[in-house]
Amino acid sequence: MAELNDWAKKNSKILILDNGETVDAVYKGYKIMANSYDPDKELVVYKLELTQEGEEVSKLLRTASGKAARFFDSFPVGGTVRITRRGTGPETRYEFVDLNDKTQQAQVGEADEDDVQF
Repeated sequence: MAELNDWAKKNSKILILDNGETVDAVYKGYKIMANSYDPDKELVVYKLELTQEGEEVSKLLRTASGKAARFFDSFPVGGTVRITRRGTGPETRYEFVDLNDKTQQAQVGEADEDDVQF
């Protein structure tokens, strides 16, 4: 990964993942807002806390994805979620796994790239 890409990811308030990258984060809540790309629509901004270079940082995941909303609807604030990006461009999918549920083996939700704004 390039130095400037690392710098951009570190300094961004938005969660940025590369293809195949996974992050474990603590879910801190959400807020429904107007979509800046389409003011007639809404999106959900999820607040996450994660460890980045040994420091606890807050990042935002902004998405209009119904799959993400259904996943987080029953997800407890303070719970740990694993988020993985699969693919690039229009083929991108985000997987969400509840790390609090030890019996869960499979992905429980995914969001399409079209629904995720970074």
